[in-house]
Amino acid sequence: MLINTEQRAFRFEIPTLLSFHKCNVVLEYVASTVPKDRFSSEINYKAKDNNGTHWFGYRCSIKELNSNLSLYIHFGFIFLPNTKVGLMVELDRNNNLQVYEQIWDQIEDSSFYKVNKEENDYLKLFIPDDHLSQVMEEQSAVTQAELVQKYFISCCDALLRAGRKGNK
Repeated sequence: MLINTEQRAFRFEIPTLLSFHKCNVVLEYVASTVPKDRFSSEINYKAKDNNGTHWFGYRCSIKELNSNLSLYIHFGFIFLPNTKVGLMVELDRNNNLQVYEQIWDQIEDSSFYKVNKEENDYLKLFIPDDHLSQVMEEQSAVTQAELVQKYFISCCDALLRAGRKGNK
């Protein structure tokens, strides 16, 4: 909903759209090419909230290979005013009811991500700002994908590990 008091118009340059497209390609690649010896990751292309008014990314199911533990996550960029903006992996309560509280209690910061618990129903693991800057400064999309995939795998491993600890 556009409020009359919001006078500031949006602006971007056309090359930004092309960069946005490349970002989408990288995120899709990262989420769909996780080494199968770790866990499985499957993008839900039919999810209505893959992209939204404050979100750009993918809904994914991640499943630990040696157990029945499965999580439904968001992976991508959030740009909601009045919250932290950045690249994140998010676990939401409603889609992970059986393990959400356990993971919330068990998850800890890492050098690959910072835990954000500002909203009770959304556990967010943000890539640290200096790591995101490193990704953005890279000239190669391949190198960017490698860096982002290290982050993504680290987040997914941590969420699954925390869920496993809680289920013992």
